[in-house]
Formats: sequence, structure tokens, C-alpha cells
Amino acid sequence: MVEEPESGAAVALTSRGVRLAKQGHFDDAANCLRLALASDPGYLLAHKNLVIVLESLGDLGGAIQACELLLQNSPNAAGIRNKLGSLCAKQGNFDGALNHFRNALALGYDR
Repeated sequence: MVEEPESGAAVALTSRGVRLAKQGHFDDAANCLRLALASDPGYLLAHKNLVIVLESLGDLGGAIQACELLLQNSPNAAGIRNKLGSLCAKQGNFDGALNHFRNALALGYDR
């Protein structure tokens, strides 16, 4: 989970979602993170954690959609493109995965 100290409703809901996810309560965590995003649609930390939670729930399509939303605000985010590659590969979309991995490398992804 990604944690970052801040304040506000979206932050409080995101913190709660992270705590729930760490306890294995992924459905409740996803609900908190969605509420955080309803409160502040641009809150990046809630988006990133929602991707992690949705993947943990096996909702690869939802995790991919969440990554794609992140890319709308950060099109040059190599880490998000790499994550998209991993999610596409898990879904069996190897052409899409390869495309995202190549884009991530072109943007300087080095992990």
C-alpha cells in the first residue's frame, strides 16, 4: 500500500482504506477508496491504492480502468504504464502488456 500524510476527507478515507486492506478487508477498502475519490477525484494516492486493492480482489478489469484514469492525469508515468503491463499480462492480453512495458521503458522505467 502507498501511504502519505495529508489532511481532509479524501485523505482520511484513503487512510482507512489502506488500514482495511492491510487487514485483508479488500471489499471494504475498495469502498473507502471509492468514497475518497468521490470526495476528491484528483487524489492520486486514493487512485494508486485502489489499483492495488482491485488487483488483490482479482478485479483486473477494474484495476486496469483505475490505471487508465491515472494516466489521464499523468500520461508520462512510467510506473503506472508498467503496472498496466503487468495487469494486462495477468488478463492474458500479452500484446497490450508488451505495449505498456515498452512505453514504460521508453519513459525511463528502471525497476
